[in-house]
Amino acid sequence: MDSDQSTTGSRPFSFGRILKGHGLAGEVKLALDLHSTAGLRPPFPATLVSAKGIRSECEILALRGGGRHLLVKLAGVDDRSAADALRGAQLLVDRGQLPEPGKGEFYLGDLVGYEMVMVTGERMGPILEVWDLPANDVLKVDYKGKEALIPLIDQVVVSIDHSSGTVVIDPMEGLLE
Repeated sequence: MDSDQSTTGSRPFSFGRILKGHGLAGEVKLALDLHSTAGLRPPFPATLVSAKGIRSECEILALRGGGRHLLVKLAGVDDRSAADALRGAQLLVDRGQLPEPGKGEFYLGDLVGYEMVMVTGERMGPILEVWDLPANDVLKVDYKGKEALIPLIDQVVVSIDHSSGTVVIDPMEGLLE
């Protein structure tokens, strides 16, 4: 797949989803939406979006751990019950907080909102979510009123154009059925 480099600037970016509280001091376990937190230096501002869609500003004070899960300390979350109350919330950071990806690289979260188009020119709709799965990443789009899950693999994704915000695909037989 072809990909030009992203220079998306500042906008809300999914850092991850809170799975549960951790320990007694109010840390939360986060399912990370980034491959790496290298270059992120707390403290920095963030936005919490509750499972009910309620937004509130917060500050990330500390990060620890690695891999697909991270332990995060948020300002004002000082005990296990406060941390557990955040279960299911999405944590957003300003895209400008993240280090710029290298040449030919991009953050998966940058694809949310991009328009998915087939090589035939048929517009499928905006990308709603990106899932970082063990086998391959998957793009979720609402296509003709149904959820379509498109694997982010070279055999399907023809190109990603960050300047126009489009992902062009050539779906395999049966993919959209």
